[in-house]
Amino acid sequence: MNRAGIGPKDTGQSAQGSSAAGWRESKWLALCELAIVALIFIADWRHLIPFSKTPFILLVGWISLRLRKVGWRTVGFARYRSWTITVAIGIVSGVHPTQIQRC
Repeated sequence: MNRAGIGPKDTGQSAQGSSAAGWRESKWLALCELAIVALIFIADWRHLIPFSKTPFILLVGWISLRLRKVGWRTVGFARYRSWTITVAIGIVSGVHPTQIQRC
């Protein structure tokens, strides 16, 4: 801390050790990722993406998680315990909006 008691505490780590983990948590990396996603949306709007932007966004998300050394489960994605429940939720999620649109 500085003299006024404001600021980060010295954790005893060297600047080199903290910078290796620091870039993974940097705002610049997040801004770059946001810019890439924005470019994907702009490319889709200009009809430069042939079928869907979803695979490209998933790829950016996967690369982002790999750069940060974080897994899918850490951000909330996990398999259900039962395939029957998973399939039932998928069917209900697919049929429900269709039924609402018909009304």
